[in-house]
Amino acid sequence: MEGPRSHEHDDSRSRGAGGPGWQHPHAATATGPTATASEVSSPDWSARLRSRFAGLIGAVPATILSLIFISSFIGALHDPHPRSAPVGIVGPRAAASSLGHSLDHAVPGGYTVTSYPTTAAARNGINTRAIDAALVPGPHSQHLLVAQAVSSGLTNATIKVFTTGAPAPTSR
Repeated sequence: MEGPRSHEHDDSRSRGAGGPGWQHPHAATATGPTATASEVSSPDWSARLRSRFAGLIGAVPATILSLIFISSFIGALHDPHPRSAPVGIVGPRAAASSLGHSLDHAVPGGYTVTSYPTTAAARNGINTRAIDAALVPGPHSQHLLVAQAVSSGLTNATIKVFTTGAPAPTSR
């Protein structure tokens, strides 16, 4: 036989065994407000709002920097072509002027042309990085000397312009 005292003892022991907020399933009334497990483990509403706001504050500068980065590349790479790339020609100044006009017609503002008296002087100009390419006209054909250390884009554009876009220079 159990007395009322024994039953109270079982209730308090059962309540304590269930953890915070646990209520005995047979209890008729609660002694105070009880919290569920999800309420105890989750932060309150204002803390969640603050964490979301902090995340947005961190995302805004990253988005702005990304847009600046993208717009700078669009501005620089939307029309890739040589801009004032130094090239040379072996021959008199008149040949350099003629080549300059031809190149300016093919790629406006793309090249600046300098004349060199000999092929050795033009090669020296390429080796010292004074020019990126040199045209060596000959009696039967022309040769194009190109610095390979220049970017592949500039090298390819220069070869393309000299082989397709620029006619052979004529001396005046």
